[in-house]
Amino acid sequence: MSESLVKRLDLGKGDKWDSMLQGIDDVAALPDPSGIVSYATELDDGLELFKVSCPIGVLLVIFEARPEVVVNIAALAIKSGGCFFRDIRTISPIYFYFYFAGNAAILKGGKESNHTTALLATAIARGLARSNTLLSSTPGFIQSIQTRAEVGELLKLDEYIDLVIPRGSNALVKSIQNGTRIPVMGHADGLCAVYVDEKADLETAVRVVVDSKVRVSSFVYD
Repeated sequence: MSESLVKRLDLGKGDKWDSMLQGIDDVAALPDPSGIVSYATELDDGLELFKVSCPIGVLLVIFEARPEVVVNIAALAIKSGGCFFRDIRTISPIYFYFYFAGNAAILKGGKESNHTTALLATAIARGLARSNTLLSSTPGFIQSIQTRAEVGELLKLDEYIDLVIPRGSNALVKSIQNGTRIPVMGHADGLCAVYVDEKADLETAVRVVVDSKVRVSSFVYD
């Protein structure tokens, strides 16, 4: 295992742990994202059309071996609002059911962080169980899976999973898109907008700009 990978996996390195916790507070402080009317028009007498924000539903998120992503995604999912019920225990070999407020998340991190991902997901589930919210009685709202076989099974459940978000190489994104009928939020190679402050270190800025435009990240997710 490379030194850079070990550094990425170590949540005790530098201020990584504190930054992860601060991220939770930052998300909690955001306005409620659900129920916002962003568009309204009268189509005809007595017929009005409204565009209202609401949860997507059940998310399958596949990402690299970066443990803090588990907490980032969980915080955003819990912050979102809404409520509905799903029970797929009799359909899927992977057991879970949902009755929740927000976007439920099934997380698949890189294999190098399997244990940490599982522990963090379990800690979040236990915290929710102790909360005075609807989520306290919702096992499986945030959960993790470990293997490529589990991903393959979940990709078949287009009736129950609403969106797949793979984060990684183009090959990974294409593989997911070609292997499921579930909508996939994919991405292309780097085309990220970068704003460089006049006081920035130019050498570092050049590396960041080039990386944001051409880099193709890659990882093995089995």
